[in-house]
Formats: sequence, structure tokens, C-alpha cells
Amino acid sequence: MEKKGKILIADDNGPIREILSEIIGESFPEYSLGIFEEGHSLRSDLAKGLEGTALIIADNDVPEKNLGLKITKEYSGRGVPFIMMSGYNIEKEAIQNGAYGFLLKPFGLFEFKKMVGESLEK
Repeated sequence: MEKKGKILIADDNGPIREILSEIIGESFPEYSLGIFEEGHSLRSDLAKGLEGTALIIADNDVPEKNLGLKITKEYSGRGVPFIMMSGYNIEKEAIQNGAYGFLLKPFGLFEFKKMVGESLEK
């Protein structure tokens, strides 16, 4: 099966990265995955270009505080939706910085899959 694009995930918590990767792999197999342990690696990858990127999902503190918001603000206007995640309710700031959606940790499986699906349809 030819992939429709790639979904990038950045979270400094290994078990969360693993769970999100599994959910996306099972629920959206038509997309490939790019996994990042921290935001600086994600930012370096995005600097190479967004071609083929369908969605970016990033924790806010990866590990530098508010790095996710900074990356979202830098790249959100380039046609790729962002989903911001955080253990703090920063939904207003995430949306103001260009995020398509926000997930407050801990969030449910259904909520995550729904937001990913809606973002990919955007």
C-alpha cells in the first residue's frame, strides 16, 4: 500500500510515544510515522521541509518548556495541521499559536483517534 503521507509525533515520554505510534499504526495504516524523542529533533526535521507531512502531533514541553508552542507558531501556517498535547491546560495558547487542536493529558483513546481523523481530513 502506498502511503498518503507521514504523521510526525514528538513526545519526550517513551511510553506515550509508543502508545500513540501503535494507535496511529492500527487506526491510520495508510500513513507512515516519524517519531521524535524531543522537540529539537522535530524542529530540525521540519526545517528540511514539510513535503509529504500530513500531521504533526507534539507535546508542549519536549523537554524544553513551551518548545511545542514555539514550533507550532513557526510552522503552523504552512498547510500542515498541528495537534498540541500537554499536561497543562494551554488550549487557548495552542490555538493562538496555530494548532488545529489541543489534547489535555491524560486523554482518551477515542478522543485522540477522533482528533487525528479530523485533522487528516482538514
